[in-house]
Amino acid sequence: MRAEAEGYATPDESAALEADRANWQTALVRLLRETKEHLASARALTGEERAQVVADFEAEFRALDDALARLVPRREPEPRGRGGAEPEEPAEPGPVQVHVSWAPGRVVAWAGGRGQPSPDGNALLRMLVAAGAPKPGWRPHDGVPVPGIGTAPAFEMPVGEILGWLVAAGADQVGDDVGASVRWMGRVACWAVELPATGAMVPLLKRRPRRGARASDTRGSYSVRWTPAVVDPDRLAE
Repeated sequence: MRAEAEGYATPDESAALEADRANWQTALVRLLRETKEHLASARALTGEERAQVVADFEAEFRALDDALARLVPRREPEPRGRGGAEPEEPAEPGPVQVHVSWAPGRVVAWAGGRGQPSPDGNALLRMLVAAGAPKPGWRPHDGVPVPGIGTAPAFEMPVGEILGWLVAAGADQVGDDVGASVRWMGRVACWAVELPATGAMVPLLKRRPRRGARASDTRGSYSVRWTPAVVDPDRLAE
């Protein structure tokens, strides 16, 4: 994938990516997010190496962003009122609602509505509390781009600290000022909680071989990691 983004992928590698474009797109978005986080950390560095590290991450981010643009072309706004066509009526403003997005291990909250300015940070916190979310624990997060509006202020919280609210959202026990993204992530949280509650977990056994031991030596220490059992494909699709 990085080879394709940087322009040296082989024909076989390109064909493999084309055969699974959905996973290709998902992985590109994940890499872009990770690279953006690394870039932010690099910009906080001090010392002689900072400039080179920042330049490297900026180049990597541009390459990945260009690759995503080739895979999913960005639509240009259509001209209005040309060639005798009647200009489109502006859409009615929509309600300002709380929305959530996912970052690794964290839930990012922001607010917005069609044709409406995004509320500032203090107003967002008030909306979260009114919707039943915990009041303490929110940390500032980079603004979330909102099409046609700009950047919305955002806060984040570790998923373990907000899991109860997400489960309540999945059970439709939150207010009306939350968007579909909150209810969707809430349903995912409900499912995640159900799996261990019903014992739908399986152990994966991993051996730590002894240092210097032969490959055929099965002795050593072992660790167990519990993982979710195979999920219901119909529920997953829904």
